[in-house]
Amino acid sequence: MTSSQRASVEYLTTGRVRGEDAHVTAARPPIEVRVAAARITLRKRDLRRLRGSRWLNDEVMNAYVALVNVRNRQRVADAAAAAVATAEAAAMAAAAAADTDDEVMCISDAPPSPPPPPPSSAACPAGFDYAGVHRWPTAAGLDVSTLDLLLVPVNLDASHWVLAVVDIRSRRFAYLDSMHGPDSSRVIPTLRRWLGAEVAARSGLDAEVALDLGAWPVAVNEWAGTPIPRQRDGGSCGVFVLKTAEHLERGAAVNFGQRDVPLLRKQIVLDLQDGRVADEE
Repeated sequence: MTSSQRASVEYLTTGRVRGEDAHVTAARPPIEVRVAAARITLRKRDLRRLRGSRWLNDEVMNAYVALVNVRNRQRVADAAAAAVATAEAAAMAAAAAADTDDEVMCISDAPPSPPPPPPSSAACPAGFDYAGVHRWPTAAGLDVSTLDLLLVPVNLDASHWVLAVVDIRSRRFAYLDSMHGPDSSRVIPTLRRWLGAEVAARSGLDAEVALDLGAWPVAVNEWAGTPIPRQRDGGSCGVFVLKTAEHLERGAAVNFGQRDVPLLRKQIVLDLQDGRVADEE
């Protein structure tokens, strides 16, 4: 991280500029970061939650998740464009091999393409109950049938963030709590019921029965057979949820830990300021 980036993070989260006269700093306009993808304007009171070990509020969580979704949509679009280019190249090679001037091959507007990386979505209910959950698709413009992976940050009792995962492609659920606690709020059973209702409403009861949701296994606090990182402070659950979701969206191993949290908090600030979540190596 460069010195200018560190200075930007400090200003956005504290309102201070190191070495600047206090009167000059006071004359600056109010701190506002507009995250267009989420239609959310973050102010200093929101951004300061990314300092220390503070708990992240709904505004920060929703804004960052929206940026992860934007990145995913771009990734899917890029994969589709690459598939089209590959199909066109194959068609041109076949035409050259045939060595005819009067044969024309028309490439389909929607050629077969490899499976896209998993889309992500999110919802952050104040409580966790079916009545609230079943409204998510309408609120988020979500069509479950188009997804491979659904990532759901959940705010438990307005005090702790966890991540629920519906892995539609592999037919499994996961409950990921950075404190490594059990699913005592029954998040996964609620999601299971919701998903069944969504499939039945959009595709019919036969489709719901064929999905056999009751047989889907549930992983608790592990992904791909590996335990998720464990939170060691009292307020960074939101950071763990956001970065776990970000890693899963791009198919990366969830290999960060508590020691990385200070840098991850700064990176989240910069991503929000830039309006994009960059791929990380």
